[in-house]
Amino acid sequence: MTVGAQHARIAARVRTEAHRFDVPALLDALALLGYQPSEICFRSRPTLARQGSVVEKVDLAGPPQQATIYVSVGLQSSQSVLPTYLWELQQDQRDDILSEFLWFFERPLLAQRFAAEFPERSREVFEEWEQTRHRMLLLLRLDSPTGVHWVLSSLFPELDIVARRVIGTRRVRTKETALGTCELGDGHTMGGTTDLPAGGIEVLLVVREEDDRDAAGWIVEAQQRLGQYVLPILARQNPYLFLHVQLVLREQTEHVTLKCDRYVGVHRLRNEGNAPRSHEHLLLFRGEVRSGLAGDTLNFALLSAQRGTPSRKE
Repeated sequence: MTVGAQHARIAARVRTEAHRFDVPALLDALALLGYQPSEICFRSRPTLARQGSVVEKVDLAGPPQQATIYVSVGLQSSQSVLPTYLWELQQDQRDDILSEFLWFFERPLLAQRFAAEFPERSREVFEEWEQTRHRMLLLLRLDSPTGVHWVLSSLFPELDIVARRVIGTRRVRTKETALGTCELGDGHTMGGTTDLPAGGIEVLLVVREEDDRDAAGWIVEAQQRLGQYVLPILARQNPYLFLHVQLVLREQTEHVTLKCDRYVGVHRLRNEGNAPRSHEHLLLFRGEVRSGLAGDTLNFALLSAQRGTPSRKE
């Protein structure tokens, strides 16, 4: 198929299925056909009936080429702020002089309206959109338990998420001890570092039903999402946030399997009879979010049902 045939096919689809397009997608399709922003104009159709879509019709004319997009918003739409007597004048007019007069005023208004709805597509609305979006995210307080729960629920739709506050520890450097103007030695007399309690958030990623992906697969997948998405988002909010992430496995339905790409101790024996089942907690990450970005891999450990001391499994 030649380039001209492809353009003709796209143009025909734009005309026949204009009502199915969103404004950004329609503008991208027109740009693919070679239309410049100055060659695209928005118009409202004179009607009192409420329309089912924003885009109603697209006219492609030329030469010179001109794309006219008729939308269901504007000065002549059913939601117009103009007084009713203008509709009576439009019904009595013999030509489109009044409509063209209103189109002249609403053309820049509609262009600015759609540009404001999608500010990331134009620097004329927000010159620094990334910085503006970052400031808007700061208002959401994503470093709170509610914010962390929302982020994890969006990135782990297969799992149940539990987020709650927890007390963590933060190691800080201590300066030389001084008594008035006298320094006690020339080094760290009371120790070079100390651990201080710090507020943090504990997250439980609870597996609903263990499917064909085994526990080792969940560990790899969860750590990949944490390192690629969760930690960068939270680091921009609060790089010193103490985060404690655990993967909780509720079902025990697999046998022990020893393979070169498996974690020893993760594949469990089948639980037979009426023996009580204990949930297994796998520690995926513990520390400040900035430390997770600095490291190459996240940490992994097994926790007992009573949430005792983590024990490494190599």
